Amino acid sequence: MTAAQKPARARRGVVLHDVFFPIWIQYLVPLNLVRIAGVNYLVNALVVRLTLGILSVEHHIRSLLKYAGLATLLGLAADFAGLLVYDWLVRPHVPVSKAPVNWYLLTIVGVAAVLIFFANLLLARRLLSLTRRQSLLLALVMAVFTAPWLVLLDQTHLPKYPPPGMGWLPW
Repeated sequence: MTAAQKPARARRGVVLHDVFFPIWIQYLVPLNLVRIAGVNYLVNALVVRLTLGILSVEHHIRSLLKYAGLATLLGLAADFAGLLVYDWLVRPHVPVSKAPVNWYLLTIVGVAAVLIFFANLLLARRLLSLTRRQSLLLALVMAVFTAPWLVLLDQTHLPKYPPPGMGWLPW
């Protein structure tokens, strides 16, 4: 019996999607985004655990980690939404300035913080079954501590991206 006559399950070898998945996933998801999401997840888990410890609320670790994971995904989406609002609505009307901190960047932080607050409020009520007061406090702490404050830093001293010699990368 030849390989063409064997049923699909009996065939051995490399399937086309096994070869191309590692290649095209690098073009769709930059490595820095994966790193940022990982650090963001750790920060979210730490902030949630500390806040619930201060509120004297006990929860199973799985529910806290699930909450931190969803908060990370929604937080990244909120950061991206803040960046889009800045790019489409604010930046076209902002005069070019040599100031170290562009105060118009506060729109990114503000939009993202509001979206993070409401996302965490919804998650706290649904996943953790907290009271209204507890969920409001948790959402407020998460919005303050996980907002994208780093966009306000002076970035003139940071290295240019991509670094020299790495221009061939797709991101």
